[in-house]
Amino acid sequence: MSRNICRFFCQQSLLVMSLLTVACGGGGSDSGSDSRPVTTGSSSSATSIAPTPSSAQQASSIPSPNGTATPANLHSNEISATSVSLAWDAVSMGTQAVQYRITRNGKIIATTESPTYNDNGLEPGQQYLYRVQSGTTSWSAYTGALAIRTAPAGTAANSSSSASGRPGELPYDNQPPSIPSGFQATNVKDTRIDLVWQAARDNVGVSVYEIHRNGDLVATISGRVLTYLDQNLSPNTRYTYTLRARDGAGNVSGFSLPLDAQTIGTLSTTGVKLTWQHPQQRENGRYLELNEIRGYELRYRPDSLSAYKVVAIPGNTTTAYTSASWSPHWDFEIAVYDNKGLYSEFVALRPQ
Repeated sequence: MSRNICRFFCQQSLLVMSLLTVACGGGGSDSGSDSRPVTTGSSSSATSIAPTPSSAQQASSIPSPNGTATPANLHSNEISATSVSLAWDAVSMGTQAVQYRITRNGKIIATTESPTYNDNGLEPGQQYLYRVQSGTTSWSAYTGALAIRTAPAGTAANSSSSASGRPGELPYDNQPPSIPSGFQATNVKDTRIDLVWQAARDNVGVSVYEIHRNGDLVATISGRVLTYLDQNLSPNTRYTYTLRARDGAGNVSGFSLPLDAQTIGTLSTTGVKLTWQHPQQRENGRYLELNEIRGYELRYRPDSLSAYKVVAIPGNTTTAYTSASWSPHWDFEIAVYDNKGLYSEFVALRPQ
């Protein structure tokens, strides 16, 4: 059916959803319980991001038996569609050689003696969680999780290193990007918050965006991406976010104004019931007869990193849909279409 030839006027106030609550699931923790560092490692293939428990968001403060410090300042200044460059502050243990172990989404992907690591073979436009620990005869606690969002397919990274001015290289750049604008929280749930913003301006180009939650760096996002899904949060809790931009030469913008967002209370039962009302007006103001409605399309997804799946609801007699297997944590939208195949815009159905 052709879409968007014309659209119905389908106000969100006419689409009402009632939800049964659902229980939150449990979580796990990082793998890697062996007591001694391994000496070699390699990058595994990329996987979709897997949820981790909120308790694992922060590095443990308990020192390892040999006193090895947890690496500090885990960050990334260069992100492409398929690779991420990670770096952190080196840990000194006198004459002992220190190794570093890197995990992606809770799985060990490499061990290295360098305080840097390039993770290749990732999926474009996906979000990954990284942690690092150091070790000599035993391992330190892990760093807090750093979320990375790769660039969309077909885009390249802006280099994070300064140009030297030699022939064939970019001229010296000391101009920082502008402060990103339009920073806001959307689609707030009990354990996650979607963040969006408008692009910062830079004379060469923004390399990455850095997101801080309650003062701590929690995510580094490709400069080609203007959204971030913050997950594994606590229900009914207020969080404060700030955002800044970094260019390829390492110049950093100022921080955005603080953004406060509070998650909703826990949803704690097992099923979803969605209800709505038939629209009575088209976008152009003309009256919409009930017999002109041919059906509805209901779409859903677990979170903003996932693709929507669609359920077709034919006819004009149905104003409710129930699923015992769906979770109220998910996103739901609905659109109506007429006998000519003309669709309204999708409208969000939200918990009440």
